[in-house]
Amino acid sequence: MPLQPPSDFLGIQVTGDLGGVTYVQRAGFRRTSYIKTYPSKTPTVPQVIQRLKFRAAVRAYQALDEPHKQALKEIERRFELAVTGYNAFISCYMNKRLVWIEEWARQIDFKW
Repeated sequence: MPLQPPSDFLGIQVTGDLGGVTYVQRAGFRRTSYIKTYPSKTPTVPQVIQRLKFRAAVRAYQALDEPHKQALKEIERRFELAVTGYNAFISCYMNKRLVWIEEWARQIDFKW
């Protein structure tokens, strides 16, 4: 009997983490696996700062009420942005340019 990878254990197709290995299902039923690795170096100060800024931006988006989130979707549609309203908000928040969001909102008659 040929050896089967752990992702086929008992005929169950596993995607995700199993025993320190990540299994990914690809298109055309092609599966690949990656051994979990951890960073060998501690993050630098700029990396930590960027991650904190991103975390704050995501929390700020999650704190928005539904009309504000709908306004971001309308901004995305109206101005044909290359990114989603969520990504535009995150980018503007991280770069301290929320005035851009406010200006776009004003143009669609939404009081930010």
